Amino acid sequence: MKTPRSLIGIAAIAAVAGLMFLYNSKDWVIRSAVVKAVEDATGVSAHLGSLRVEILKGTGTLRDFRMGNPKGFSREDLISIKEGKIVVDAGSLTGP
Repeated sequence: MKTPRSLIGIAAIAAVAGLMFLYNSKDWVIRSAVVKAVEDATGVSAHLGSLRVEILKGTGTLRDFRMGNPKGFSREDLISIKEGKIVVDAGSLTGP
């Protein structure tokens, strides 16, 4: 009888650990998607040092964002943001 109980306990711990991993990795996933979207849409390089997103609050903070200039321009970066705050209507993320 101890074996099924142990398996349930191990499964519960694994499920909690998996949810914690997904929650903690969301910023990395979103950061990677933002950089790729900017590069794909503009054809220039982009860098985002860090991104912290609070999905339920609809807020976030980005640090060290740089978007390159197209070839032929004298400055390396078109835009450079040391730190910025993001505010999003959380409802717009879930519905039409």
